[in-house]
Amino acid sequence: MDTTNKKCNRTAVPMNRKHKPVYVINEYSLSDGQHKNNSDVIGISLGKAQWCNEKFEPSVKVWRTKNGKISRQSEETTLTRALDLATLSLLVYDIEVNGRENNIMSSSVFGKMEAEVVDDNLRASLHSYLNSEENRLDIIEHIKILKKIIENIKL
Repeated sequence: MDTTNKKCNRTAVPMNRKHKPVYVINEYSLSDGQHKNNSDVIGISLGKAQWCNEKFEPSVKVWRTKNGKISRQSEETTLTRALDLATLSLLVYDIEVNGRENNIMSSSVFGKMEAEVVDDNLRASLHSYLNSEENRLDIIEHIKILKKIIENIKL
């Protein structure tokens, strides 16, 4: 099936843009956390980065809409950055919800990375957000899915 000429609509990731999707999750608004069923995100994708013309470099993209068109606020980043963001998110969750006050350290291919708290007032807001029952339950469901996938990945 040729999808290269697929037109943009409010529920499907377009195939005719510079970022070339290989895998997509359409209708992401149906599962977009606290924005579920009221989201400007129509889908997420993993595909060929828009900044690579000759070689293939994977990237992930969040596809947002505004007034029925793809928004310029759609974000694309590298696969490893997305994984680093997921790692940071999980470490922060563990600290703010489970009370682990160890340093946020993560190993990467570049050595050790350390995250630091730079705004205590916003940290209090983050803590409240992560510990509200509705948000916590939604985040737990996402973490369970990640955990199951990670446990089944053959490395």
